[in-house]
Amino acid sequence: MKGNDFKKQTSSISAARAMEILKEGGFVVAVYRELPEIKKAYRKDVLAARRKYGEHAAISASGRSITMVGRHVESGEVVTVLVPLEDMLGHGAVTALTQKTGLVFSN
Repeated sequence: MKGNDFKKQTSSISAARAMEILKEGGFVVAVYRELPEIKKAYRKDVLAARRKYGEHAAISASGRSITMVGRHVESGEVVTVLVPLEDMLGHGAVTALTQKTGLVFSN
């Protein structure tokens, strides 16, 4: 029986490229005033991300995504976006980033 194998459709935009586009658009890595406690299961990922982006960078509890802050291109409204740190972005994620930031995500 053939059918949908339920694999997530990914776009051709990598997480690194999305981060690059956001930085070019004036977005910066958000920071914590006080560092949250690291759960033991995610310690390795969180510490690796902190080494790369800074001790107070707003890294998710799992260490697999980071929060960036900037202004929407058209409205000028301050927005925050959660960006994965690795792998390819799904089509839905690219669409959501485009809507939230006003930036065009392409290679």
